[in-house]
Amino acid sequence: MRWTLERRDGWGARLEPHRVTKEELESELRDQVGFLLSSASAYDGGETAEAKRLALHLRILLLDSLLDKLHIRSRMPFYETAHPYSPDNALPHYGLVVIRYADVLPVFDTKGEQRKFATWGEWSQQVVLSDGSGGTLTRRELVKTTADKRGAHVDINLPPIFAHLTNSSKAAYSQDQDLLVFSFGERDRAADQLLPEPVAPSLRQLAHEVLVSLASFRPDAFQRQDSVSALLAQRHPPFGLRGVFMSRDSALAQDGPLKLAVHRSLRTADGTQTLG
Repeated sequence: MRWTLERRDGWGARLEPHRVTKEELESELRDQVGFLLSSASAYDGGETAEAKRLALHLRILLLDSLLDKLHIRSRMPFYETAHPYSPDNALPHYGLVVIRYADVLPVFDTKGEQRKFATWGEWSQQVVLSDGSGGTLTRRELVKTTADKRGAHVDINLPPIFAHLTNSSKAAYSQDQDLLVFSFGERDRAADQLLPEPVAPSLRQLAHEVLVSLASFRPDAFQRQDSVSALLAQRHPPFGLRGVFMSRDSALAQDGPLKLAVHRSLRTADGTQTLG
């Protein structure tokens, strides 16, 4: 037996589904932008688990897709902050973050450079994470996988690349006087400190990109003008390692786990800075 549920008025006539108006969609857009801002603020305050909620609201905006229903997604330039991905890199690619000693942090805005924008297709399909062994995640895949597997519900089966990147035992660091030694792959026993996973800060950076894009293209999607002003005022990134490359043909890449040693104190154009 098959049951159906229909709503009828007092005279027995079937009620037709309500078609959502453009005004109602615009109201929903303001709500979703508000949710993104709230979760981003909570993340910055130390609640890193908010990254899962960021992924959920990003999926609603980008993939479900509220922006497409409002005819915004195909027309809006998307803010682009990722370091370019190279398939020849034997080290993991963390395109949206910097590594600062014991932290993996979102980039926010690059100091001294004009903001770059891309089309939805270019932006969503760009690789922003890799495990160094051929597994990759684009922005679209990062949002969808996190929202589907950890945001909307908890899935016991995870894609291998996602399981690898969210497993903190795959990346560690140790200190040898002024040197920081990072290990990627199976954890090196000599490296006694775990490096935080890169998925959560990557989602925080991705949310920053979307919020800046909306602040630039649709400032009326924000309830408060000061939120728009804060996003359009560049937020400089923390000093740290970014875009580190090791060729797969290098002798250093033949034996795992891969290791990278850097001085804690590095000389930059602004003077000597420290990683921690």
